[in-house]
Amino acid sequence: VVVEYHGRRYAYRIRDARAPKIARRRREEEARGEIHAPMPGLVVEILTEVGESVEAGRPLVVIEAMKMQNALPAPLSGKVTVVAVKTGTAVESGALLITVTPDEA
Repeated sequence: VVVEYHGRRYAYRIRDARAPKIARRRREEEARGEIHAPMPGLVVEILTEVGESVEAGRPLVVIEAMKMQNALPAPLSGKVTVVAVKTGTAVESGALLITVTPDEA
C-alpha cells in the first residue's frame, strides 16, 4: 500500500498478524510428515494407502472447500503410515488427514 501525505509517498506492506504463527505450525507439521486440512471441507479423493512409498510433493489427498478442489501434497518422501480419513468425510480446519514417515537412509 502506498500512502501519499503532504506530497511525500510512504510504502507499507500489509501483514496478517497470524502469519508467523501459521507459518510456524506448517513447518512443524511438515517436519513430522503430517498433512492437515487447511480449511473446513470435504475429502473428495484419497490418492494413497497405508504402507505405500511416496515422494515429496506428490498429491496424496484431495479436499473440496468453497467449490474448489485442493490436492494436498506429501510434505516429505517416505512411507504412508496413517490415513485418518475416508472419501466423503467432512473435515474441520486443522484435522489430521495423512501421516508420512520419512525413509531411513
